[in-house]
Amino acid sequence: MLSSSLHKQVFPHASSASSSTSSASSVDPHAIAISHAHLNQWQLDISNSTELPNVHLPLPPLQGPTIAHHFERLGQHYAQPTLDLIDAWLAQPGHPPLADDPATWLMLPGWTRYDPIDGSPTPVPYPDGPVVVFDVETCPKLSRYPVMATALTGSAWYAWVSPWLIRAASSSSSSDPRANSQPQPGAADLIPLGPHAQIVIGHNVSYDRACVLEEYSIRKSTRVWLDTLSLHVATNGMSSQQRPDFDKVQRVLKKAATERAKAAAAQLAPDHTTGNGLAACAKFYLGVDLEKSTRDAFVDAESADPIVADFNSLMHYCATDVLTTANVFRKVFPQFRQKCPHPVSFVGQAAMGSCFLPVNDQWPKFIAQCDERVKAMVDEIEEYLVMLAHMTVDMVIDRSAAVNLYEGEGGDENNEFPLSGYLPEGLKLRQDVLESNPWLAQLNWECKPLRITKKGLPYKNQKLPNYPDATWLGFPLIHSDRDKWGYMIVFKSGSADYIVFQRWIDQGYRFFKLPHPDGDAANAGNPFTKAFAQYFADGTLQSAHPQAKQALELQLLASYWISRATAFGLKAGRKHWGMILPQMQVMGTITRRAVENTWLTASNAKKGRLGSDVKRHVVAPPGYALVGADVDSEELWISSVMGDAQFGEHGATALGWMTLQGTKAHGTDLHSAKQFNYARIYGAGEAFATGTLRQHNRELSMEEATRKAKTLYEKTKGLKSSTLIAGDPRTPVLGCQIPNSLMRQNCGSSYLTSRINWVVQSSGVDYLHLLIVAMQYLIDTHKIDARLLITIHDEIRYMVHDEDKYRGQRPVHHAHQSHPIPAGESLDIYGLLAKGDQAMLIATKLAPITGIAQPATSPLVAAAANTDQSI
Repeated sequence: MLSSSLHKQVFPHASSASSSTSSASSVDPHAIAISHAHLNQWQLDISNSTELPNVHLPLPPLQGPTIAHHFERLGQHYAQPTLDLIDAWLAQPGHPPLADDPATWLMLPGWTRYDPIDGSPTPVPYPDGPVVVFDVETCPKLSRYPVMATALTGSAWYAWVSPWLIRAASSSSSSDPRANSQPQPGAADLIPLGPHAQIVIGHNVSYDRACVLEEYSIRKSTRVWLDTLSLHVATNGMSSQQRPDFDKVQRVLKKAATERAKAAAAQLAPDHTTGNGLAACAKFYLGVDLEKSTRDAFVDAESADPIVADFNSLMHYCATDVLTTANVFRKVFPQFRQKCPHPVSFVGQAAMGSCFLPVNDQWPKFIAQCDERVKAMVDEIEEYLVMLAHMTVDMVIDRSAAVNLYEGEGGDENNEFPLSGYLPEGLKLRQDVLESNPWLAQLNWECKPLRITKKGLPYKNQKLPNYPDATWLGFPLIHSDRDKWGYMIVFKSGSADYIVFQRWIDQGYRFFKLPHPDGDAANAGNPFTKAFAQYFADGTLQSAHPQAKQALELQLLASYWISRATAFGLKAGRKHWGMILPQMQVMGTITRRAVENTWLTASNAKKGRLGSDVKRHVVAPPGYALVGADVDSEELWISSVMGDAQFGEHGATALGWMTLQGTKAHGTDLHSAKQFNYARIYGAGEAFATGTLRQHNRELSMEEATRKAKTLYEKTKGLKSSTLIAGDPRTPVLGCQIPNSLMRQNCGSSYLTSRINWVVQSSGVDYLHLLIVAMQYLIDTHKIDARLLITIHDEIRYMVHDEDKYRGQRPVHHAHQSHPIPAGESLDIYGLLAKGDQAMLIATKLAPITGIAQPATSPLVAAAANTDQSI
C-alpha cells in the first residue's frame, strides 16, 4: 500500500491523517471482524504481512479535488478538439449527393474530385476536409495493395484509381505481345491522404488504413481513425453466447415459408443486436438492404481484366459502401457517446487505431522460410494420407480378386481399373472385415469424385478420418454427424447414428465423446489438432501406423503458420526497414477489447510451432528502442478490488489478499490455481470446473469430478440463493454501459455469463484507456520522443528515441502505478496497491496541465508526418 505521505497527496480529500488504508468514512469494525474471520478460515495469517518503507516524495498537486477529476480534465483536453470536428460534421444536414449513373466515375490515376453541383471531375492530390469517410477495394488473389478507393467529405465525392490498374489496362489493350504481361501492384501504389490533420471514418477501417501512404512513417500522421464496426460492437454488439441463437434464428428465417412463421422465428432471436458486417449494420441502423454480391468480382479476380471491364459498376459499389458507412456512423456514434460518456474512453480507442509494428530486412526472409517449410510439410502430409488411404483400401479389399471379378463382368482389360469399378465387388468379398472393425465400418465406401486440384488429399477436413485404425484408450476412433469425434451419448432407437452403429451397439460398444476444454456438452471437431497433441504424446490417442504419428507431428508444427500467415498485413518500406499496420478492430468484442488475429494472440515462441517466434521480428529501427510493460493478472486484481470494496479495505477478502500479499512459497500467489480463479471471476460454474478436472486427469470419473467441483465452489463462492440483475450495469471507473443486447430489459436473465464477463473485461479496457491517456500526458509534458506501438489487452508498448529511452521507461512505470487509482476511489477504497519500492515512483504525471504545449491540430494526433523519416 502507499505510504502515509504519498497517500495524503494522492487522496487529499480522504479523512485519513495517518493511515494509507483509511477511507473517506471510517471502516465498519463489524466488516473488519468478518474479513479477519474469512481470512483465518483460509489460513491466511495477516500478522505476517510485508510492510513497505514509509516513503516521502513531494508530488505536484492534482488537477482537481480527486484523481478522477484529473483524468476527466486530461480526457477533455485530448478529446474535445476532435469531438468538436465530429459534432460539426454530424450537424450538417446531409452529404453531397451520390450520382446514380455509374458511368460518372472516370478511370484516371490517383485522386479525382467530383463537383457536387455538376459532377465535373478535377484531378487533386488528395481529399480535402477535416472529416473523410473512406473505403478501399483490393484484389486478394493479386495482392493486398489497393485497386480503387472512394472518399466522402462534407463538400464533395472523391475517387482514387491505382496507377497499377491504369498500367494493367494499357497493357491489356496493347497490340504489342510484349506489353501483355500485366504488372503487379507495389508500395508505389499506396493511397495518399495528405499531411494535414484529418478524421477518417470507415467500416473495419484498419484494413483501409493499411493502404494509406502516410501511415508508413516513424512519425505518427496527423490523422485519427474511427471504426464504425468497433463503435457498433461497443453499443449493440453480440456476445459469443448470443451468436449461436442468433445464427440459428437466421437459418430458420431463410427457410420460413410464410410471414407468420418468420415473425414467430424472429421472436426467438437475441434482440437489439446484429452481426458486424456493413450489410448487417445497414439493415440494423438504416433499415436498408445493401447489395454485397458485387464484391465477389474483387475477391475472385486473378488479373486486372475483370476489374477494368466492369470498372464503373465496381467504383459505384465502393462509393455506395462509403455512403452507407457515413449514414451508419451518424446513427452509431451518438449511441457510443451515450454508452461510453467519459472522454478517456474516446481518446483510448482512437489512439489504438494508429498502432504499427516496425520490422527489418529479416522479416521477408522469415516469411519466405516459413512458407517454404510449410509447403514441404503439407506436401509430405498429403503423401502420407494418400499412402494411408491405399493401406485402408487394402485392409478391406483383395485387389487382385476384385479386379478378376471386375474383368469377368465386362471390365476394360486395356485400361487401369478404376477404384469405382472394382470396389463394390471387393466389398462383397470382404464383408467379414467390415463387420469386425468399427473404424472401417464407419467409412463411406461409396465412390464419388473428389474435387482436388493436385495430387493428394485435403488434410484439413474434420470428417476425413485422417489416420486408419486410430484409437482412443484402445477403442476405435469414429465420427458421428451429430456429436463429431469420439469413442457418450445414449442412442435413440431409430436415429441416424443408431442405424449406422447399431451392430456395434448390439456388440456392447457405446459412443463416448472425446474430451473438450469447454466441457462434456461441447463436441470435438477434429482430434488431429494442437489441442489433442498431449494425448498423442502420452499414448491415449494412437494409430497402428507410424506414418500417422509422423503426419500429425508435421500438421501440428505447420498449423500455427497456416492459420496466421495471411494475417500479417501489408508491409511497406525501404530496402532494410519496413512497417506493418496490424488489422486491429480497436473494440472488437462487446467488452471493448481489441481483436486482431495474429499480434494480439501471439504467444511466446515454442519449438513445436513453426512461426510462433513472430514477435521477435518486431524490432526498433536504428536510433529507437522499444519500451513497455504489462499488468500482472489484471482481471484478478479488478475482481479482488470489487470484492474488497464490500469491506472498504484492500486485501479484505481471500482473493484480495492473494493479490496484495500472496506468495508462491505458501501457494497463495496470483498464479496458484489460476485457471479456476479466472473461471470463477468470469462466471463459469461447476460444469466448467468438472470439465477442467477431467481434462487434466482423464482417469477421474464424472461422479468424482462433479463432487470435487461442487465442493470447490461451495467453499470459494458459497451457495447462490438469489441473483440481482442490475438494470444499468456500468464499469466503476469510466462509467461505460453494457451493450444494448445485454441490457436487462432486452435479454432478461439470459446470457448471465456474458454479463459477468463484460464487467471484468470492460473494466480492464477502462484501465488500458486510462493508461494510454496518462502516458500521452507524460510524453507531452516531459517532451519525450515516443509513439504508441501496440496495445495487447493489459500490455502497452512504445517506440522511444534512443535519447529518451531511459526517460521513457519512467512514464510507463508511473502511468502503470497511477491508472488503477480511480478504480478504488470509485468504489470508496482510498488506497493503491503497490509492491516493493514501486510505490516510491508514483505519479509525476500529476504535473500541472498548463505545461502541455497546445498543438495547432487535434491533441489526439502527434506532430505532422515527416515523410523523410518513413521506414
